[in-house]
Amino acid sequence: MDRCKDYACFIAWFAGLGYLLLWAVSLHASVSGAALRLPPTLHALGALSAMYVAMRFSMLAIRRWRSAAVAAGTMPPDSVAARLGPQPWKAPAGAAAVKPRAQFGLRGTRH
Repeated sequence: MDRCKDYACFIAWFAGLGYLLLWAVSLHASVSGAALRLPPTLHALGALSAMYVAMRFSMLAIRRWRSAAVAAGTMPPDSVAARLGPQPWKAPAGAAAVKPRAQFGLRGTRH
């Protein structure tokens, strides 16, 4: 499911950036006289994707601001913002060590 979420986020990100670019080009084209027209469904999907891009940019800016505030010492390290910052990766508990193979295939077996 994580892979499906990653794919959906990529599609929304790509479509949102594309719609913003298309919107800028069509705005320039409407000034020159050749306006670009899209169906309402594509406008709705593009607007939703563009809102996703704007939300993602704002969340990245907030996360960067919080981590800079924690690093500068202006925010106490036990605050909620400090706990929401990037956490170091930890290996899963209980990972069993696997003994390497001594032989491969059917060597040493009786027929």
